[in-house]
Amino acid sequence: MTDNHSDDRPPYRFVDHRNVGWVIQAGTGTYRGFDPTASWERPPEVATLAEITDAYGPLRTVQPCRAEEADEFQAALALAGRKAVASLASAAEVIHFEARNRFGPWDADVSATADYATRTLVAGRPGSWESALMSELWLFGSELNLWPRTDSGDVASMRATGPNPKRVHVEARDRMAAVLRAWTASEDRYTEVAETLASLVADYADEHHGPGGWRAIADQWLQPDARLPSAYAEPCHRLLYSRTRFPDDPALG
Repeated sequence: MTDNHSDDRPPYRFVDHRNVGWVIQAGTGTYRGFDPTASWERPPEVATLAEITDAYGPLRTVQPCRAEEADEFQAALALAGRKAVASLASAAEVIHFEARNRFGPWDADVSATADYATRTLVAGRPGSWESALMSELWLFGSELNLWPRTDSGDVASMRATGPNPKRVHVEARDRMAAVLRAWTASEDRYTEVAETLASLVADYADEHHGPGGWRAIADQWLQPDARLPSAYAEPCHRLLYSRTRFPDDPALG
C-alpha cells in the first residue's frame, strides 16, 4: 500500500480491492468499512489494518487530486464551454461503464457489476452527501451516451453512435474521463471523486466567469430557471456548484 503519510502513522482512509472505502476509528486501532451498495440491515465492517490487508488487499490510500490532474480537468472544462457539465456527466458514465465490464460482460451478474461500478466512483468517502449525488451524474451521462434513443432499445448501437453531440464535447469528455480513470483505477492510490469534482468545477467557474458562472458551463436544459429543465438539472447543480464563492448568484434561483 502506497500512501502519503509517515511510516509510523496509519493511513486515515483507504480503499480495498472491492472498492469498499475504510476510515480509521480514532483511538480504537480499527477501521470502519462502508459499502453504500450493501443492505442497510447489514452492520458495517470493523477490522484492523492487518485483517483488512489479509482479506481485501491490495489497499490504496485516499490521496488528494494531483496538481497536473486538476489543471488538465479544468482545461477540459474550458474546452467544453457550455457543454462542460453534460460532458462531465458523460465522462462519469464512461468510467461507470468500464467498471461494470472490468471482470467480464456486465450482464453476466447484473447486480454485482452494478454495485462494483457504483463503489468505484464513491469509495473515497461513500457516506458523504456529495457521493450520494454521484448516481444522478452517471445516470444523466447514460442518457447522453446512449444516443439517439430508439424504440428497439439496442443499447450497443446507441452507445456506438453516442454521445449526443448537441450536449457533449467529445474531446473534453475523453480528457475528463482520463482524469477520473486515474483517480479511481490507479494501482497505488485513490482520489475521492464527488467532493473533488465539486471543488474543481466551482473553482473553474468562479475564476473564469465570476457571478453567473453556472450559465457559462451548463447548457440551457441544466439551468435552474429553464422553462423545461432536465430532471438532472437540480442534482447536477447541487453537486457541482455547491462550492461556488457566489451563493447569492441570481442564476441559482
